[in-house]
Amino acid sequence: MKVNYVVQRYGEEVAGGAEGACRRLAEGVAAAGHDVSVLTTCALDSETWANHFPAGESEVNGVRVIRFTNISKRHPRFEAMSNKIRWDPDPSPDLQNEWVRRQGPESPALIEEIKSRAESPDLWVFYTYLYYPTLLGLPIVSEKALLHPALHDEWQARLPIVKETIRRSAALSMQTPEEWEWTVRFAGWPPSKVRMIGM
Repeated sequence: MKVNYVVQRYGEEVAGGAEGACRRLAEGVAAAGHDVSVLTTCALDSETWANHFPAGESEVNGVRVIRFTNISKRHPRFEAMSNKIRWDPDPSPDLQNEWVRRQGPESPALIEEIKSRAESPDLWVFYTYLYYPTLLGLPIVSEKALLHPALHDEWQARLPIVKETIRRSAALSMQTPEEWEWTVRFAGWPPSKVRMIGM
């Protein structure tokens, strides 16, 4: 089986629970003999999204990793925009898209790569729900997309663009019973399409 993972940051140096879970699963799937690629950005720091790793292809613990540059660091007015959209009862699509872009990590080249590979793998696996690579990339390949949302009760999860992305994924995979219960209730997902894998 051919599997492409998409995650905002990737590598042994990345300190993040969801990113760490993605790496362990990608390594396990590759070790089981499957063709695994990870599409990610050059970021290490999730506060700034500054490019740290070199762009291009490398190998990390037996997994092919393809990194794409971010065209900007996190926008200096991101927090102000977050406060604006958080309290807007009906944020416009333009406002939501701008928020996603400013949230980052903004890598149009990564999105173009997803488009160019859309038909290639058997499965696309996205980590997590919150960031630009998932919110712009998953809808392109939704019929073959498994989302590990790392979802919890926070205001960002209630944005229409987030709910729509979650609903468009072919399946969801959860790490805790609480995440499973909240996602089924929040997103209106049929329990049969949600699986608990844990870590």
